[in-house]
Amino acid sequence: MDLQQRPTTGRTHTSSKRRSNRSSVPVARREVTGVQPKIRAPRPAFKIGPKEIFVVAAVLILMLLATALPLRNYFQQRHAIVTAQQAIESKQEEKQQLIAEIERYQSEDYIREEARNRLGVIQPGESAYRIIDPEMKREHTTQGRDPSSEKHDPWFEQLWGQVAGADDAVADRGSALGQ
Repeated sequence: MDLQQRPTTGRTHTSSKRRSNRSSVPVARREVTGVQPKIRAPRPAFKIGPKEIFVVAAVLILMLLATALPLRNYFQQRHAIVTAQQAIESKQEEKQQLIAEIERYQSEDYIREEARNRLGVIQPGESAYRIIDPEMKREHTTQGRDPSSEKHDPWFEQLWGQVAGADDAVADRGSALGQ
Protein backbone atom coordinates (compact mmCIF):
# COMPACT_ATOMS: atom_id res chain seq x y z
CA MET A 1 0.00 0.00 0.00
CA ASP A 2 1.10 3.40 -0.78
CA LEU A 3 1.40 6.06 1.92
CA GLN A 4 -0.71 8.48 0.02
CA GLN A 5 -3.57 6.02 -0.36
CA ARG A 6 -3.75 4.93 3.26
CA PRO A 7 -6.55 6.57 5.21
CA THR A 8 -5.45 8.42 8.30
CA THR A 9 -7.46 8.48 11.47
CA GLY A 10 -5.43 11.12 13.20
CA ARG A 11 -3.67 8.62 15.41
CA THR A 12 -0.41 7.06 14.66
CA HIS A 13 0.35 3.44 15.15
CA THR A 14 2.94 4.09 17.85
CA SER A 15 0.53 6.00 20.07
CA SER A 16 -1.84 3.04 20.29
CA LYS A 17 1.00 0.84 21.48
CA ARG A 18 1.85 3.30 24.21
CA ARG A 19 -1.67 3.32 25.38
CA SER A 20 -1.80 -0.41 25.71
CA ASN A 21 1.29 -0.41 27.92
CA ARG A 22 -0.26 1.95 30.45
CA SER A 23 -2.05 0.59 33.37
CA SER A 24 -5.51 1.75 34.23
CA VAL A 25 -4.75 2.37 37.90
CA PRO A 26 -4.37 6.03 38.96
CA VAL A 27 -0.96 7.22 40.07
CA ALA A 28 -1.93 7.78 43.66
CA ARG A 29 -2.95 4.15 44.04
CA ARG A 30 -0.01 2.56 42.36
CA GLU A 31 2.18 0.64 44.54
CA VAL A 32 5.80 0.96 43.89
CA THR A 33 7.77 -2.06 44.83
CA GLY A 34 11.42 -1.95 45.55
CA VAL A 35 11.78 1.77 44.98
CA GLN A 36 12.54 3.97 47.95
CA PRO A 37 11.00 7.46 47.93
CA LYS A 38 13.51 10.21 47.43
CA ILE A 39 14.26 12.15 50.54
CA ARG A 40 15.22 15.72 49.93
CA ALA A 41 17.83 17.26 52.09
CA PRO A 42 16.43 20.11 54.22
CA ARG A 43 17.19 23.45 52.72
CA PRO A 44 19.35 25.56 54.97
CA ALA A 45 17.64 28.73 56.25
CA PHE A 46 18.61 31.94 54.51
CA LYS A 47 21.39 33.40 56.56
CA ILE A 48 21.91 37.12 56.72
CA GLY A 49 25.48 38.11 57.14
CA PRO A 50 27.08 41.49 57.74
CA LYS A 51 27.53 42.05 54.02
CA GLU A 52 23.85 41.55 53.31
CA ILE A 53 22.86 43.83 56.20
CA PHE A 54 25.19 46.54 54.92
CA VAL A 55 23.78 46.26 51.40
CA VAL A 56 20.18 46.44 52.64
CA ALA A 57 21.00 49.42 54.88
CA ALA A 58 22.77 51.22 52.03
CA VAL A 59 19.80 50.66 49.70
CA LEU A 60 17.37 51.92 52.36
CA ILE A 61 19.47 55.03 52.98
CA LEU A 62 19.65 55.74 49.26
CA MET A 63 15.89 55.32 48.96
CA LEU A 64 15.31 57.69 51.89
CA LEU A 65 17.63 60.29 50.40
CA ALA A 66 16.03 59.91 46.99
CA THR A 67 12.57 60.58 48.46
CA ALA A 68 13.51 63.09 51.18
CA LEU A 69 14.76 65.87 48.92
CA PRO A 70 11.75 65.89 46.60
CA LEU A 71 9.42 65.72 49.61
CA ARG A 72 11.18 68.69 51.21
CA ASN A 73 10.87 70.66 47.97
CA TYR A 74 7.22 69.69 47.70
CA PHE A 75 6.38 70.90 51.21
CA GLN A 76 8.36 74.13 50.74
CA GLN A 77 6.49 74.83 47.53
CA ARG A 78 3.15 74.06 49.16
CA HIS A 79 4.00 76.53 51.94
CA ALA A 80 5.00 79.15 49.36
CA ILE A 81 1.71 78.59 47.52
CA VAL A 82 -0.32 78.99 50.72
CA THR A 83 1.60 82.16 51.61
CA ALA A 84 1.07 83.58 48.12
CA GLN A 85 -2.65 82.77 48.24
CA GLN A 86 -2.99 84.52 51.60
CA ALA A 87 -1.16 87.55 50.22
CA ILE A 88 -3.44 87.58 47.18
CA GLU A 89 -6.54 87.40 49.37
CA SER A 90 -5.34 90.26 51.59
CA LYS A 91 -4.48 92.39 48.55
CA GLN A 92 -7.90 91.72 47.04
CA GLU A 93 -9.58 92.79 50.29
CA GLU A 94 -7.44 95.93 50.36
CA LYS A 95 -8.32 96.58 46.72
CA GLN A 96 -12.04 96.31 47.49
CA GLN A 97 -11.65 98.75 50.39
CA LEU A 98 -9.79 101.22 48.19
CA ILE A 99 -12.38 100.95 45.43
CA ALA A 100 -15.14 101.64 47.99
CA GLU A 101 -13.17 104.63 49.29
CA ILE A 102 -12.70 106.00 45.76
CA GLU A 103 -16.44 105.65 45.13
CA ARG A 104 -17.13 107.47 48.38
CA TYR A 105 -14.74 110.29 47.41
CA GLN A 106 -16.49 110.72 44.07
CA SER A 107 -19.94 111.21 45.60
CA GLU A 108 -21.27 114.76 45.81
CA ASP A 109 -22.51 114.31 49.38
CA TYR A 110 -19.05 113.34 50.64
CA ILE A 111 -17.44 116.32 48.89
CA ARG A 112 -19.96 118.73 50.47
CA GLU A 113 -19.45 117.19 53.92
CA GLU A 114 -15.68 117.45 53.71
CA ALA A 115 -15.91 121.05 52.47
CA ARG A 116 -18.02 121.91 55.52
CA ASN A 117 -15.74 120.08 57.98
CA ARG A 118 -12.33 121.02 56.64
CA LEU A 119 -12.88 124.37 54.98
CA GLY A 120 -15.89 125.73 56.88
CA VAL A 121 -17.94 126.20 53.72
CA ILE A 122 -21.62 127.03 54.29
CA GLN A 123 -24.44 126.83 51.82
CA PRO A 124 -26.38 129.97 50.83
CA GLY A 125 -29.15 130.60 53.34
CA GLU A 126 -27.37 128.78 56.19
CA SER A 127 -26.10 130.52 59.31
CA ALA A 128 -22.69 129.70 60.74
CA TYR A 129 -22.25 129.51 64.51
CA ARG A 130 -19.05 129.12 66.50
CA ILE A 131 -19.49 127.49 69.87
CA ILE A 132 -16.91 128.40 72.47
CA ASP A 133 -16.52 126.22 75.52
CA PRO A 134 -17.00 128.30 78.68
CA GLU A 135 -14.58 126.03 80.56
CA MET A 136 -11.80 126.84 78.14
CA LYS A 137 -9.08 128.89 79.82
CA ARG A 138 -7.37 131.77 78.28
CA GLU A 139 -3.95 130.07 78.22
CA HIS A 140 -5.21 127.34 75.90
CA THR A 141 -6.36 129.74 73.28
CA THR A 142 -4.11 130.42 70.41
CA GLN A 143 -2.69 133.86 70.15
CA GLY A 144 -1.44 134.98 66.85
CA ARG A 145 2.10 136.27 66.83
CA ASP A 146 3.24 138.63 64.23
CA PRO A 147 6.35 137.07 62.67
CA SER A 148 7.40 140.44 61.29
CA SER A 149 7.70 141.86 64.82
CA GLU A 150 10.49 139.45 65.72
CA LYS A 151 13.99 140.50 64.72
CA HIS A 152 15.93 137.91 62.75
CA ASP A 153 19.55 138.17 61.83
CA PRO A 154 20.53 137.12 58.32
CA TRP A 155 21.42 133.46 57.98
CA PHE A 156 25.16 134.05 57.65
CA GLU A 157 25.26 136.03 60.91
CA GLN A 158 23.36 133.27 62.68
CA LEU A 159 25.84 130.72 61.32
CA TRP A 160 28.84 132.82 62.37
CA GLY A 161 27.37 133.26 65.82
CA GLN A 162 27.07 129.51 66.24
CA VAL A 163 30.65 128.94 65.08
CA ALA A 164 31.99 131.68 67.35
CA GLY A 165 29.98 130.33 70.26
CA ALA A 166 31.43 126.87 69.67
CA ASP A 167 34.97 128.28 69.67
CA ASP A 168 34.29 130.09 72.95
CA ALA A 169 32.93 126.89 74.52
CA VAL A 170 36.05 124.93 73.49
CA ALA A 171 38.33 127.68 74.85
CA ASP A 172 36.44 127.74 78.16
CA ARG A 173 36.68 123.96 78.46
CA GLY A 174 40.40 124.02 77.67
CA SER A 175 41.12 126.68 80.30
CA ALA A 176 39.09 124.78 82.89
CA LEU A 177 41.08 121.60 82.22
CA GLY A 178 44.42 123.42 82.30
CA GLN A 179 43.98 124.86 85.82
